[in-house]
Amino acid sequence: MSRRLFFALWPDEALRRRLADWQQTHLPPGVQPTHPADLHLTLHFLGQVEEGRLGALRELGDRLAGEAFALCLDHLGHWPGPRWASRSTRGPGSRT
Repeated sequence: MSRRLFFALWPDEALRRRLADWQQTHLPPGVQPTHPADLHLTLHFLGQVEEGRLGALRELGDRLAGEAFALCLDHLGHWPGPRWASRSTRGPGSRT
């Protein structure tokens, strides 16, 4: 059996509430807001991964470290098929 997996950053509760509120007034017509518990920033999509590899991926994730940084999400995109939206940066110059 396999799962669709990704590495992501998950917002704390205060930011999650702000993002959920933002969705209510900024999403294009017909685009459903993401449930607040599902709001995240995907860092890397891994695709379909066999469950037997999950432990090794968790260990890899636990070893990752980095410095804190600010990120400006200045671009709104959406896909009309599944009707979901994304916020992203336009590029390195968007970092604050």
